[in-house]
Amino acid sequence: MRNARSTRISMVLVGLVATMFCGYAETDIPQKTVRLIIEETYVNPHTGQAVEGVASPIDRALVERLLGYADLRIITPEESETTSSDYTLRIKMEGKALGGNYGSLSPDFYFYTGASISGTMTLSQLVNPLKTEASFTGTISPPHSIPIYSGSRNPLDSPFKEALLSSDFTVKLATILGDIFGTPFLVNAQKDLEAKVRRTAALLLGKRGDVRAVEPLIAALRDEDSGVRYAAAETLSNIGDIAIEPLIEALNDKDWNVRQYAASILGNIGNVQAVGPLIEVLGNKNEQETVRGAAAEALGKLSDTRAIEPLIAALRDENSGVRYAAAEALGTLGDTRAAEPLIAALQDGDFGVRASAAEALGKLSEIRAVEPLIGALKDEYPSVRYAAAEALGNIKDERAIWPLIGALRNESEYVKQCITEALQKITNQSIGPAYKDWAAWWEQNKEVYQ
Repeated sequence: MRNARSTRISMVLVGLVATMFCGYAETDIPQKTVRLIIEETYVNPHTGQAVEGVASPIDRALVERLLGYADLRIITPEESETTSSDYTLRIKMEGKALGGNYGSLSPDFYFYTGASISGTMTLSQLVNPLKTEASFTGTISPPHSIPIYSGSRNPLDSPFKEALLSSDFTVKLATILGDIFGTPFLVNAQKDLEAKVRRTAALLLGKRGDVRAVEPLIAALRDEDSGVRYAAAETLSNIGDIAIEPLIEALNDKDWNVRQYAASILGNIGNVQAVGPLIEVLGNKNEQETVRGAAAEALGKLSDTRAIEPLIAALRDENSGVRYAAAEALGTLGDTRAAEPLIAALQDGDFGVRASAAEALGKLSEIRAVEPLIGALKDEYPSVRYAAAEALGNIKDERAIWPLIGALRNESEYVKQCITEALQKITNQSIGPAYKDWAAWWEQNKEVYQ
């Protein structure tokens, strides 16, 4: 061995069929062939020497599959003899065996139970300055301790493949191809076997703002992977107004998860065109509770007064989740027509609804709510007492001072903190959470407030 590192270079010619799929193309540059160059180096960090004989951890089937989403075909070496190369995809990667000596063995005896991978990938065109590059890293850490006769004692057996799987290699490759081949590639990549590819495709589609991406993204709301669904929802929210009509149609989708996501996304986009359809969803007694709750929350974000009366009516709904979301939305809208209904909701049989109503009344800064909120300081649930104290602090009515002080006597620490902050807002005093200190202050100053 002449040096500490040995580099294995493999070259594969990959044919690219000129692409115009789905009826359109993202680039006018004809794709014909690409040369794939993989440079791999594996090192034993304890000796500084190269590790020979490591099977390449790169999944060639994955690379071929991703290229296929851009309608690109891998050709054989025989075909390459008569085909010129228009692109070069270069993957340069270094792997390090990781591990250590775990106790009673000699200093030269190591258990190689971990590995790290790092590298770069570059897609370039030979006759054009077109070039896209990305880096990737991944690590499988060795354990802090292992049984003396377990684990790998040969750096050749370090989990390089697992390290590469833990890396962002796949995501970066999908990103490079998405940058070059655009919406058609990304739409197709949403059908990939790996969730991280589907997530990446969904997020990248959002950056393009392409109307062609909307329907595939709505379909992705049905994905079995929650991360894919979240990425699709986030992307649709970012796409904005061009997604409004399809999302309104999705409120009638047969999958209630899609309907719930559609309602939430419409609220995030903020276009009042969705108000009417969302009101219909809210009022549909046959709809799932979570979907109706999402519609209520969305209506709160849209800041349209048409939603006030439907939301007030929803405070009397038989489903507590709908009542909770309605109270929250009314607080967000800030319309004082909701004050009396919200005061009534402080007597709701569900403590979550009571807490939501108290919080909403605080946002309204409604004087009529002071006495009812003082009464809520004695609720059996700490979350309701917390919300009531917070609301009283927002309203800043002096009638609440002594009831808040009294509430400090037998209260949990986190509610005490909220009460203390409310008292500080009303009195401009920083006294702390102790009842005796506030009671002493009150005795000296109560005539000012009575």
